[in-house]
Amino acid sequence: MPAENLHLTLTFFGWLPPEEVDPIRARLATSVASAAPFAARLGAAGRFPERGKARVLWVGFAAGADALADLADRVRAGLADRLREDRPFRPHITVARATRPVRLTDDALALAPLDTGVAVEAVTLFRSHPGSPHPLYEPIAHLGLEGGSAAG
Repeated sequence: MPAENLHLTLTFFGWLPPEEVDPIRARLATSVASAAPFAARLGAAGRFPERGKARVLWVGFAAGADALADLADRVRAGLADRLREDRPFRPHITVARATRPVRLTDDALALAPLDTGVAVEAVTLFRSHPGSPHPLYEPIAHLGLEGGSAAG
């Protein structure tokens, strides 16, 4: 997956008519503005699904997962009437996606944790353009976290 496609999804809206984007952007800004910027740290690799053949390889968070969950909760609470899915939030960054499920050996995920710091200072609303070999993610709003002091 290209580096510019790496991101953490707080929630997924699915297809939206163009006239709904600005109202969602405004509500999203209100939902996240009072959150304070914070530091997170990338950790170990994982996969979806957890058993059987995998479709997604991801990197989780060793620190900051609770703050990321709080941020996701703010987004979901502020836009609950617009959401189309109700999956539990699991903070991760997808690094590979298979078109067909693949069998992974037991040691495939036994990589050293990345242990890389990430400054979380904003939420970006993206428009995705599906395509091959990878989708394109177009940023349409960059909304800063403006509340309180930074947490870690």
